[in-house]
Amino acid sequence: MDKEIRIGKGLSGTTAFNMCLGKVKADVSQNTVSYWVSDGFLSTSMIIFKDSVEGKKLSKLIKSKKFDKIDDFLDTLVLENLSVKELKEYIKESNDNHFENGKRQARREMREALGITGL
Repeated sequence: MDKEIRIGKGLSGTTAFNMCLGKVKADVSQNTVSYWVSDGFLSTSMIIFKDSVEGKKLSKLIKSKKFDKIDDFLDTLVLENLSVKELKEYIKESNDNHFENGKRQARREMREALGITGL
């Protein structure tokens, strides 16, 4: 799905810099007004405005370096901001992606077992 979850209001800007929070599962970038979260829970993307309640809480968590709490907080935001229909669509897409990835891995292993290269 290409839907982006937006938390807060305003213009998100056109660029953001990765924060390199290595212990956080999602990729978090920021600019002066917002956080951009990609590869979040169920492969979601979010823009969280820093002046929103959620943005202020995320800022505090980042400053405190409580990485496990950041993961939990971001996962909770996804669940709180998707409708049941959207959540089902994300789950279906995630399952489909896992199935396709499994098929690719199985083909790779078969080629390796047969000594076939270059495909």
